[in-house]
Amino acid sequence: MIHLACVVDDVEQAQEACAHRLSQEVVVTVGDELACVCRQCDEPVPSTEPTALLDHDELVRGLMATCSSVVPFRYGTLVEDPDAVRAELAPRAGEFRELLEWLRGRVELALRAAPAAPAVPPPATDDRRDDRSGASYLRSLRAGGEQDALIRLHRTLAACAVAAVAEPDDQGGIKASYLVDGQEVDHFCRQLDRTVTDAARVGPVSLTGPWAPYTFAATFAARPLVAAEDQGGDDRA
Repeated sequence: MIHLACVVDDVEQAQEACAHRLSQEVVVTVGDELACVCRQCDEPVPSTEPTALLDHDELVRGLMATCSSVVPFRYGTLVEDPDAVRAELAPRAGEFRELLEWLRGRVELALRAAPAAPAVPPPATDDRRDDRSGASYLRSLRAGGEQDALIRLHRTLAACAVAAVAEPDDQGGIKASYLVDGQEVDHFCRQLDRTVTDAARVGPVSLTGPWAPYTFAATFAARPLVAAEDQGGDDRA
């Protein structure tokens, strides 16, 4: 089996980077411009040990630094052999090239933010269905004044990013990902600090990264996912 790591558009750099690693990587070329960096996997399911996950991320991040842009695969993406890699990726070569160009020089930052007070449940209705949609979440946030700060926080940060996505967490807060130009990471962090300082109703906040752009590569669409402005009922916060 072949364990996929990422797609790049600099074949020579990928081959050189993998040649200096101790483990066995395979660089599968797809046409003249694209390469998929993979690893031989002797087991039908990749190891879930933390060291294996960290090694996968280290490989992807190293290639992102070397090649300037990667389309990373989630850990555990397997195909049969190099021919299967080409068969899967070649029909989408143009899409990969577009996506690589869109992601070039950009990184992902991940935010977790909690409300300063317990979340107010949405108003009771006669509809007994369990509505967990993003739109329902937005309605529940707006129903409680202490939650407005989380919406403003996300929109402020989204304005500093190329693209952003957010969803509720299990504690009434939000978890969000932002695609940010590499040279703008410090500005993004300063904006976060200023916004949290000015927000009276935002609870604990954590920001991690920069990461490879897993969230935005997974969309396979070379365009921003959400604007900073209100989308008028869009399911994304």
